Amino acid sequence: MKRSVLWFWGLAMLVPLTGAEFLGSLTEQERASIGVEKLTDAEKAQLESLVQRFRQNVAAESPRTLASVKEKGEEASPPARKVRLRLGTEIEYESETTQVVGRFSGWERGTLFVLANGQRWRVIDREGYSTRPREGIEAVLKPGVLGAVFLEFPELGRRVKVELVAGEK
Repeated sequence: MKRSVLWFWGLAMLVPLTGAEFLGSLTEQERASIGVEKLTDAEKAQLESLVQRFRQNVAAESPRTLASVKEKGEEASPPARKVRLRLGTEIEYESETTQVVGRFSGWERGTLFVLANGQRWRVIDREGYSTRPREGIEAVLKPGVLGAVFLEFPELGRRVKVELVAGEK
């Protein structure tokens, strides 16, 4: 039983920060594969409580960590500008190196990354990835083809397709 609860805890860390209850957000297949039905009501309630506390800690930590980056004098990226171009105009984008604010343990579709440059990027790839938790991992925003943007993690040798969260442009 302890192993199941620990597995749930690891899975809960990968769930995007939303207001939905953790167990209620799982598909029937996910619930069956990890044995949710084997848990007592008390164990389910405790798991929900732990996931909620974890989410609150992450949400509270992100603004503090971002503020500490700014206090150290690190500059945020200049705001993006809207530009009109004629068809056929060549466009060249620059890569940008930054850090993930707060704790990083991987991603899944929908995960929201808050970056030290002040931007927020959401994962749109279907495949997830998990790794040991770490703080302030380096991340590089890199342009792809047809307007795609990737968040690359040099330390991990991995990258994930992301989209800028509305209101952050």
